[in-house]
Amino acid sequence: MSDQIINHSPASLKHINTRLEKLGRLADRLDVLAYRYQRVSACCRELSEQYAKLAQVLDQVDCVAFEIRQEYTLMIEKWRSDF
Repeated sequence: MSDQIINHSPASLKHINTRLEKLGRLADRLDVLAYRYQRVSACCRELSEQYAKLAQVLDQVDCVAFEIRQEYTLMIEKWRSDF
C-alpha cells in the first residue's frame, strides 16, 4: 500500500481533535461508572448473602416460637385437666 497524504483543513483537524478529546472524557467517565457498578454489584451480592442468613435465622426463630406455643398449649391443657 502506498503512503497517502491526507490533507485536512485546520478547522477540520480542530474538529477531529475536539471529538477525540470528548471521546477520551467519555471513556474516562465509562471507567468511573464501571468501577461504581462493580462496587454496587459486590454490595448487592453481600446484601443478598446477608438476607439469606437473616431468612435462616428468622426461620429458626419461627420454629422455636412454634415449639414454645406447643409446650404452652400442652402445659395449659395439663393444668386445666388437673383442676
